Amino acid sequence: MSANRWVNWQECRLTHESAAFEGGQVRRAALTYALICMCLLLVACSQENDATTHARPLTGRQAYRLGKRNLRAGHFNRATCFFLSSANLGYAPAQDVLAQASAKKGNYNEELYWYCKAAEQGNAAGEFGLALCYEDGHGLPVNDRLAIYWCRRAAAKYNPRAEDNLGACYAAGFGVPQSWWWAAYWYNRAARQGDSSAERSLASCYRYGLGVRKSFPVALSWYMQAARAGNAKAEEMLADLYWYGRGVLEDRLTAFKLYRAAARRGAATAEYNTGLCYDQGIGVTRDYVKAVKWYRAAAALGDKNARYNLGTLYERGRGVPQNYAMAFHWYDLSAHGGKVQAEFKTAYAYDHGLGIKQNYAKAAKWYRSAAAQGNGAAQCNLGLLYQTGRGVPQSYSAAIRWYKLAARQNIAQAQVNLAITYRSGLGVAKNARKSFDWDRLAAHDGNIQAEYDTGWGYNFGIGVARNYAKAARWYCLSAYRGNAKAQCGLGCLYDMGYGVPQNYAMAFQLYTLAATQNDDTAQRDLAMLYDDGLGTTKNHRKAFQWYRRAALGGSVSAAYDLGRDYDNGTGVMRDYPKAAKWYRLAAKRGNAKAQCGLGYLYDMGDGVPKNYAVALRLYTLAAKQNDAIAQFNLALLYDEGRGTAKDHRKAFYWYRRSALGGDGAAASALGSDYEFGIGTPRDYVEAAKWYRKAVLLGSGSAMDCLGNMYYFAEGRKRDYRRAYIWYRRSALAGCAAGQADLGWAYQRGRGVAKDLGKALLWDRRGAVRGNADAQDQYGYMLAHGEGIKPDYRDGLHWLRLSIKQGCASAEDDLAKLYLQGRGVSKNLGKAIYWYRKAAAQNDSTGQRHLGLLYLAGQGVPQSYHTAAHWFTLAAKGGSAIGQYNLGKLYLDGHGVPQNLNRAVRLFKKSAGQNNRKAERELALLYARGCGVKKDPAKALYWQRKAEKRKHLSAATQPS
Repeated sequence: MSANRWVNWQECRLTHESAAFEGGQVRRAALTYALICMCLLLVACSQENDATTHARPLTGRQAYRLGKRNLRAGHFNRATCFFLSSANLGYAPAQDVLAQASAKKGNYNEELYWYCKAAEQGNAAGEFGLALCYEDGHGLPVNDRLAIYWCRRAAAKYNPRAEDNLGACYAAGFGVPQSWWWAAYWYNRAARQGDSSAERSLASCYRYGLGVRKSFPVALSWYMQAARAGNAKAEEMLADLYWYGRGVLEDRLTAFKLYRAAARRGAATAEYNTGLCYDQGIGVTRDYVKAVKWYRAAAALGDKNARYNLGTLYERGRGVPQNYAMAFHWYDLSAHGGKVQAEFKTAYAYDHGLGIKQNYAKAAKWYRSAAAQGNGAAQCNLGLLYQTGRGVPQSYSAAIRWYKLAARQNIAQAQVNLAITYRSGLGVAKNARKSFDWDRLAAHDGNIQAEYDTGWGYNFGIGVARNYAKAARWYCLSAYRGNAKAQCGLGCLYDMGYGVPQNYAMAFQLYTLAATQNDDTAQRDLAMLYDDGLGTTKNHRKAFQWYRRAALGGSVSAAYDLGRDYDNGTGVMRDYPKAAKWYRLAAKRGNAKAQCGLGYLYDMGDGVPKNYAVALRLYTLAAKQNDAIAQFNLALLYDEGRGTAKDHRKAFYWYRRSALGGDGAAASALGSDYEFGIGTPRDYVEAAKWYRKAVLLGSGSAMDCLGNMYYFAEGRKRDYRRAYIWYRRSALAGCAAGQADLGWAYQRGRGVAKDLGKALLWDRRGAVRGNADAQDQYGYMLAHGEGIKPDYRDGLHWLRLSIKQGCASAEDDLAKLYLQGRGVSKNLGKAIYWYRKAAAQNDSTGQRHLGLLYLAGQGVPQSYHTAAHWFTLAAKGGSAIGQYNLGKLYLDGHGVPQNLNRAVRLFKKSAGQNNRKAERELALLYARGCGVKKDPAKALYWQRKAEKRKHLSAATQPS
């Protein structure tokens, strides 16, 4: 009978769709299995008892049942024999069993043979198996159309596996047009027959609304059914619903249990999630050891997230001993699996040598890979490698490109780095505004350094309009998080009362916080508070200690202060050698006060050998930085011939410079020179003027005020007395402008006796009421010590308040302070900045000073052309010195075409404003006939006029 069945198989033909089965391959398989079947059947029958041998032959169903019984008993060989017997008797279930067994062994020809046998009989399982052969290419070429055909035939017979597979085909568009509706339909048919895979797939359709109306409760019910059947993926999906509270109340404990159940069935993602729950203590008590266990299980199955988290645990030493090498191992595995964060961690390890030998080239490689996938931190660090040229060729443009990509993702450090590049001009044009904008963005993201830099920008008006209140706010944020520079800056604002109410106690606390972090600026400011007893009890000893710490930390100003304390015996016993040591340290770094102090020690022979020549050299260095005391001491050396030959003209020059700088002794000496004609022609008017100035210095300075119509002779005869009367009336009525003008009148003694004390009083009243001119005048007087002891800090405060209201004169005054280093560190760049601000408001003084700086090439490239531009603007504004200097340029043809006629016109305008040098130039031009007709009489007129006039101001001569 078996032989007949084999022959029948050779003669049978399936439908035209399965004609591909014809050929030698199938025939050879049929013959081979026929022989095997007969042999195994004889062996099995010989082992049966005698009663069986005399019984009638077994049917296919009976053989199949015996095979199942032996399989359950563990008799695999007997089971195989019975399954073969049943299959050869045409029993389709046995044929399906043999096909599945062959597929597991990789014997695809055998699998194909038995599935074809079952399909021949219309068995749904066989038809589905045949569909899988077409789908996977087992024993014959892949054919999607025939795979779908046989799958449909099996599904039509309600085979749940076929229905599930058909649903998957519709979901993926495999062999059929993609359709979620049909996918859900077939999933539903299979699920209703208890197929757990279909139940899970149908639940996913309801979860995401694919082909059916979205419904978390329905999805939940199907996931539950699949989970009860032991479907690990369904348990994992069900856990997700409990985790996020979709269709059910959020329940992390139940989610954890479901993840763990799925993990125990070997689901890699569930193993990772179980480890994550133990890692973060979600739904279960935190247990890093168990987290490591589950992460390892998932990592062994190739889960990149589990590998990454294992690296994190090793890096932090949680659940395992801290081990950077193992951390790198897991990060590297995860990175090779494509996890972006792991790529960044791997790059970071190579960058800093954590767990692996430092290798910038490999760090750049991994940073680039992560950066290309949008990782902001990797983009920032890659930019830093390009900026420093580590592992890649140095390229500022590439660095900026990566910084910008990271900055757009709100990576604060990248924004800070961009701010630094714009501030320093590395690979891009300097741009204070862009630098500030990037700092502010980073500050809003909470970067401590950026918060400080933003406050600094508002404090000094760099890249943004100055705003002390905003500066205080940003300083406060950074200071609260421990930034020493921000603490110092905020302390300074409280110290000065800028943007916040003046509060020395608060300033003291902030300076202390910064000083304990070794900020030398804060240490010096703290010492000053102890010295003055502001915000704390006066304590010179503590002040000395903080000066010392600041000086040892590199503060030049503190080194001078320390030398001064040793010199005067303040807070420490007097020690001239130590004073000389600290003075010398600060003097070498250009501190004018230290140069003057050291010069005085050499002058007096205190702590060092007396040496007038060295004193002269040191005084000269300080005097050139406009130190008034040094100028006076230098004048004394020239006057008395100590360390140099006597030179009364040079002495007069330095007395004058010192007196103009506010030194009372120098003013007195200058008056004496005018009185006795020492170093200058005798002039009693000038002598009296300087004597009065010397007497009044320290009690207040005055400015001309009130009665502008009488004062400036607008529509009436000039009358200073009447101007003063009107100014006084206006001031008493509470007018801030009147108070400013009255202060000006007292300062200049116009219409009233000169009284700097009253001038200060009225200027302060006007300044407090917010008048910009009064604030400027008051600030100028304070900063220059006119009528009062110099108070640089308060003077700067009032000048800045005036500048805030747009007062160009105050900008000029602030520029002058930076130029002279008075009350602030000498800073030619800042001086030029403020002169430009004033010049932009058509202030002739600022324009004139800019012209002089360009003429001399101080702080800017030397340029006659640019100097001529600024002198032209100043001349148009009525500046006598600007007119004179522009005339000199036209006379010499520097920066402008030589034009003698224009030079003469400019000299005449300047001379009309009593400029002595312009008068001298006119005398020379008329004498020589240059630009004008030669006229000895006019030359003599201008010469005599120049000789009679004793102007103190002088224009800088073009070189």
